[in-house]
Amino acid sequence: MPDGWHTLTPRIFVREPHKLVLFLQEVFAATGAPADMPYGDRRAMVRDEWGNTWQIATRGGGAPS
Repeated sequence: MPDGWHTLTPRIFVREPHKLVLFLQEVFAATGAPADMPYGDRRAMVRDEWGNTWQIATRGGGAPS
């Protein structure tokens, strides 16, 4: 990365993340599948045809503290 440049991680909050996953798969030919995490959340990482990786998560019940 050139000097003086930096990266930025955009975040999008959606009410129905499963619909976003379907949209990315349909429109951008993204690949990936959701998985239930041990801490209770459901997460999907999908890669679009340009090599961008999208991480989508929804809050679950959570693992016991």
